[in-house]
Amino acid sequence: MDEQGSLRPVERLVDVFTGGDSSGKQLCTEITKSLKAMDIDIQHVVGQGYDGAGNVREKCQGLKTKIQEINLKAVYIWCHSHRFNLVTEATAACCPEVRNALGLLEELCFLLGTQT
Repeated sequence: MDEQGSLRPVERLVDVFTGGDSSGKQLCTEITKSLKAMDIDIQHVVGQGYDGAGNVREKCQGLKTKIQEINLKAVYIWCHSHRFNLVTEATAACCPEVRNALGLLEELCFLLGTQT
């Protein structure tokens, strides 16, 4: 709640996990496990924001569908930051000068030991 006592949505990074199985079912299992560990009821989740990979948005077996089988209110929205990154990357790759300059910057970062 804010100062006026009104409810407002809050976005938080809850967990980061890796695994060999990236199926919608396994991702759903990992997410529900993370939420339970933090004592967060999945019924309080009202939104899902992921990239547009098939294992996430697939209608029958994707992560968004698996989460919505548990909680219908958890609306899926393709992450606009990820979409913007894809557009920027594709645009830069079309211009050899930009692509080469970014490649040189990446090599320089690697040389200086500041790669991310």
